[in-house]
Amino acid sequence: MPDRTCCYILDQDKPEVCCQKPAGYQVWYGHDPGPDDYTESCAEHLELMLGDSCDRFEIFRIYSVE
Repeated sequence: MPDRTCCYILDQDKPEVCCQKPAGYQVWYGHDPGPDDYTESCAEHLELMLGDSCDRFEIFRIYSVE
């Protein structure tokens, strides 16, 4: 099991409380992403990461989800 966890914040009033499920995907933002222009997500929150804040995303699988 990987040690990467989903960083989707469930409660905006408590930003220290995150999903904590294993992250299976990296979501990169923008047309020319820099080294910090990505976030890691579990499959359940992947669609929520694809918000209206950007017009281009690339999604990479981190590991094989079984």
